[in-house]
Amino acid sequence: MEAVLRACVPLFAEAKALTLTPLTEAISRNNTNYKVLADGTAYWVRFGAASAHFLGVRRDEEQAALRAAAAAGLAPELCFASPEGLLVMPFVEGWHWTPDEAQRPENIARLAQTLRRLHALPGDTAPCSVYERIERLIDSSVPPTRVPLWASATATSGSITSLMMAPSSSAPTATPSPAIWRFCTK
Repeated sequence: MEAVLRACVPLFAEAKALTLTPLTEAISRNNTNYKVLADGTAYWVRFGAASAHFLGVRRDEEQAALRAAAAAGLAPELCFASPEGLLVMPFVEGWHWTPDEAQRPENIARLAQTLRRLHALPGDTAPCSVYERIERLIDSSVPPTRVPLWASATATSGSITSLMMAPSSSAPTATPSPAIWRFCTK
């Protein structure tokens, strides 16, 4: 994974020290998340899985929303994004509210104010009908599955996602395939 990040993300290309730590608290059926330390600076990295397409995830809309939220001061800056779902943002330390914290009037007010700011952001709104989404999932000819992201010699096309995909029984490899180097060094 380190070699993939160095090859595909300009921010990490020249880093002297690059350390990846899986974020196991972040449970996702279509993403793999890491905390990455690059020369002492912490970043959050998300590898999007190919199955996200079948779940109705639209990466271009996601990236536009993240950029708008960052511009409004509601999210960290997007440092890197690929159409396939590879995202890099500054890592933000934090915690989940306990039930007691969530019930405090000042926290409820802060949450309501933040949601008002978020929902006031300009931008295109995509149709968000749960019924349309269910129909798309039912009509999909390929069922959504969780596919781990590994640098693999099985890659054949020119997209980052396909270059990092391997059968689910694969284990991580020490170095990315030559196809990744060709794609990322163009």
